Amino acid sequence: MKFYKIIIYGRVHGVGFRFTVLNKAKELSLLGTVRNTHDGVEIIVNDTQFMEKLSLPFSAHIDNQTIEEIDVEKSQYKDFQIIDSAY
Repeated sequence: MKFYKIIIYGRVHGVGFRFTVLNKAKELSLLGTVRNTHDGVEIIVNDTQFMEKLSLPFSAHIDNQTIEEIDVEKSQYKDFQIIDSAY
């Protein structure tokens, strides 16, 4: 199974962005994680089109995003969850 690391840059802290990601990923039965970083939000998910399916919180704004395929074991993820920030 392929997983992708998506880094989101913009106004994504303090606006409910991680919870919106969590809810959409659970709705779609996806696997992975979401967490805050110094620069933005990091999403690990098994859907390359995830961001196209996500409706942003009202006060969130994305300036830029990167996506890369990463190697991880499927068994590493049992569901989708918010994890500790990378500060």
